[in-house]
Amino acid sequence: MALNRVLFVMITTPNFDNRLELGIAALKAGKRDEARRLLLQLVEAEEHNEQAWLWLSGAVETDEERRICLENVLTLNPNQQTARYGLEKLRGEGETAVSPSPPPPASNDIWDQSCDICAYCAHPITDADKKCPRCNRRLYQRSFRYQ
Repeated sequence: MALNRVLFVMITTPNFDNRLELGIAALKAGKRDEARRLLLQLVEAEEHNEQAWLWLSGAVETDEERRICLENVLTLNPNQQTARYGLEKLRGEGETAVSPSPPPPASNDIWDQSCDICAYCAHPITDADKKCPRCNRRLYQRSFRYQ
């Protein structure tokens, strides 16, 4: 019985060693309020915890709070690229959150071409061509008229 109580206390009362893990798990599960609470407790107790500040930036409500969290990360570790990228996005220097997709690549499908093509090598031809300019084969042009 006593063992169950001890385990229950250990599971329900997170210590500072696993608050980061619990906060990250809560944030990934979409429980921002719980994640914010856990991560705030952690940074209050361990203000030099770079990872806690970084994850807290995803749990806070305003861009101003997010900026403060990311600046704290960069104060602790100026080489932290994720925090640097986050600040650039907040300042509008980076890509937009949803970048427009690049145009689709040009199609090389011969059926998408808007001109006549050689039946042998798919090189573009004109009505005046009697032979293909590329493969030099004779072009047969026949018209069928349906009545």
